Amino acid sequence: MADLFKSAFGYLGSNGTTSDNDFVGQEVEINGIKLRIKKQIAEGGFAFVYVAQDLSNGKTYALKRLLGADQVACDAIRQEITISKQLSGHPHIVDFIAAAAIDKTQSKENRNEFLLLSELCTGGSLVDALRLLNGKQLSVPQVATIMYQTTRAVQHMQAQNPPITHRDLKVENLLISESGHIKLCDFGSAMTKIYEVDLGWSANQRGLLEEEMAQHTTPMYRAPEMLDTWSNYPINGQADVWALGCILYYLCYLKHPFEDSAKLRIINGNYAIPTNDGKYECFHELIRGTLKVDPSERFRVSDILERLAAIGETKGFSMKAPIQIECKKIDLTTPVHQPESNGRLGERRSGAPDRPPARPPAPRSPVPQRPPQPQRPPPPGSHPQHGVVGQSQQQTSAGGGGLFSSIKGYSGSIFKNIKDTSSKVMQTVSQSITRTDLDLSHITSRVIAMSYPAEGLESAYRNHVEDVKAVLDGRHMGHYVIYNVSGRQYHSTKFSARVVEGNWSGKKSSTLGALYNLACSIYDYLIKDPKNIVAVHCMDGKASTAMLVCSFLLVCHAFKRPEQALNMFAIKRSPPGLQPSQFRYLEYVRDLVASPAVIPHFKPVTITSVIVSPIPLFTQRRDGVRPYVEVWQGEHRMLSTLQEYDNMKLYMPQDNKIIIPINIHLVGDVCIYVYHARRMMGKVMGVKVAQLQFHTGFIPEEDTSIRYSLRELDDVCEPDRYPERFTVTVNIFVSDVDRAPPQPPPWVARPATSFKPNVAYSTAIEMEETRDKFASAHGSPATHRRDSLPKPGMISSEANKSDFMASLNWDKAQGGTQVREGLKIIRNWECS
Repeated sequence: MADLFKSAFGYLGSNGTTSDNDFVGQEVEINGIKLRIKKQIAEGGFAFVYVAQDLSNGKTYALKRLLGADQVACDAIRQEITISKQLSGHPHIVDFIAAAAIDKTQSKENRNEFLLLSELCTGGSLVDALRLLNGKQLSVPQVATIMYQTTRAVQHMQAQNPPITHRDLKVENLLISESGHIKLCDFGSAMTKIYEVDLGWSANQRGLLEEEMAQHTTPMYRAPEMLDTWSNYPINGQADVWALGCILYYLCYLKHPFEDSAKLRIINGNYAIPTNDGKYECFHELIRGTLKVDPSERFRVSDILERLAAIGETKGFSMKAPIQIECKKIDLTTPVHQPESNGRLGERRSGAPDRPPARPPAPRSPVPQRPPQPQRPPPPGSHPQHGVVGQSQQQTSAGGGGLFSSIKGYSGSIFKNIKDTSSKVMQTVSQSITRTDLDLSHITSRVIAMSYPAEGLESAYRNHVEDVKAVLDGRHMGHYVIYNVSGRQYHSTKFSARVVEGNWSGKKSSTLGALYNLACSIYDYLIKDPKNIVAVHCMDGKASTAMLVCSFLLVCHAFKRPEQALNMFAIKRSPPGLQPSQFRYLEYVRDLVASPAVIPHFKPVTITSVIVSPIPLFTQRRDGVRPYVEVWQGEHRMLSTLQEYDNMKLYMPQDNKIIIPINIHLVGDVCIYVYHARRMMGKVMGVKVAQLQFHTGFIPEEDTSIRYSLRELDDVCEPDRYPERFTVTVNIFVSDVDRAPPQPPPWVARPATSFKPNVAYSTAIEMEETRDKFASAHGSPATHRRDSLPKPGMISSEANKSDFMASLNWDKAQGGTQVREGLKIIRNWECS
């Protein structure tokens, strides 16, 4: 590696005016080649690609600039450059020219920078050429030629010692050279390691391996052995063969075999070749052979080449010739505006701003003006973007993402409208937060919602704590309190203000008492001084943040119904993505502050049993479940039915339902978890099947059962494991006698009858405008909570922000209906 990197001598000077990208227009020398940066054509989270022209002969190259935030990222970038150099020279792999490294001590950004000079494929991307087809299909010679040349590139990778696996092989990484041949690019995810997974692997090892594969692969092209390590298949070059099968399918039918990236479909190889397809019948055997679930049964690269050669010989065409397809070539004309330059690579010009100027903000409805954002250099490894506020740490380790992940130098983004659900990009907030680089939203002029104030690498995709402190101190010095409901604690000395720790879990609701107390605490602080404001945050500033903010708005009577407050939160910030239990608890808060108030009773509730029906499929073979239950009251676990693994029954679909006896008396906040017991290395590991939460004080005395459908359960991650009409039924018995609590609950000790809505706003005009826009949108509240309950599962981050309430499914007919089943009466409690 010592002779691989030749120091870039720096900028040699250029003329022009300032542009959004300081690197464009500069001159740089790499390994004796003096280059002028003409334009930027691609951008990733930590990498940028430019057209660079050789000043001596006018030849153009592609120059990739990679930013290394830490040692792990730098090592990954060095590996990418090493592999690019090793593979260079093959006719179907982008040629490596030279590389340079800039030490972080020479950069104002205090981070290492790398320059990778390679061949410029002026024919553009294959995916752009496919778009020009306008729905027309490729011919058989075109498909065969593209596949043959791509497979030759993969064969060259696997012929290395040790063999190299690309891991992110996809249509988007295939370029068209000036001569019209296919070139494979982007080796940022490539690896030389082979994983031999066997029964001796622990659950932790498997989980870490699956996470690593997710970091470096694209879901639609991910092989089954990467998704499910419990199959004990090796992870090697055969994963690229699976990706070749996906590419072949896409070239034939212009759609992916696993368009939705569904895990269950991929690990079962569940795809369909269109019926009555005679045109591409010669490729059917190749598709089936490359998309075998077991890597050992999958075609080898040599098998693919042999069958493609047979197709070419039979039909009489050469697959070594240039592909005959209309291309969208890269525009090499120099932009009108170019930046002035002084100084070395990695340093900014004197007088230049510390970060690129912000783009014009998206149109928005009038809301109180936000505090101005301070100018500061971006955190290490970050690059300000709009629409994607942050990039995950996994991207850092991947060395900067795809080479041409976002071509934009001509006619916009190359991947516009392409359904590539790449896991390399993590979007931490919705498009509603793209108004500024800082993820901070004013719900009212006195209540701020934001994401977690982070430090170090985490600040690359979250708010940096210094940014947040600068904004809050600049506008509200001495007049703000931060409410942290992220579940992670930090020292209050980070801010010039008090930090109130909530210690909430993001996957369930807080206890009702804690929620009510924090809402009252916000009211007490705001009423002390009209200048006071509060900032609330969880990790992403969504579900838990929305829950506390909306509870406060209900407690102070700014709104009478939680859906009105949630509508406001969704429009001012983003759809909250509440868990069903979180919405249920907002309904409880509404009842507590209603007039007249609905005060929960303290009668002990006996949970006699939990019934699960039909049988979910949580075994490795997906043929049943081995269940056990945990019951929590508040923050204390009261019961677990976990036994020795061999003593626990395996329920199969033919069993129809599971009845688990409980027989425990509870009062207050109750959370029930149903787990599947999985044995690993002699120990039992619980896999969550169902989670539900409720407060016993809101269960009517006459109820004997509460039924929860799948959409009413919390934290459902794999819905394909559940059969249709899946329900969890909790059989209960409500005692006739109240059990007095040791101390009065907060809603009794501190009723909200005297609270005033004006505390939430700075002016009466703001209050009236907010009420006109949100509070009156859905009429007056119902007199009883069960008469107008929206389906809690319908409130999700996918809701349309502009018409959030239209996504709520109202079903008054079921809200208070009692359904008789035999001798039992079951209330279809929609809030549950």
